[in-house]
Amino acid sequence: MIFSCNRFAIIPHMCNECKQYIWLESYRRADVWKYDRFIMENICKKCLPKFLDVD
Repeated sequence: MIFSCNRFAIIPHMCNECKQYIWLESYRRADVWKYDRFIMENICKKCLPKFLDVD
């Protein structure tokens, strides 16, 4: 079986932004600017555009 994201999560990841569990959805760990420094956090596909620089 092939998934579109080519990734299978055995352990769910919680999105640090929307607090929903991410199972079969593609996710990424992103550098998020919080508390005057960059912090690595789990970000789901829906919340990722909030952190992208789009003009």
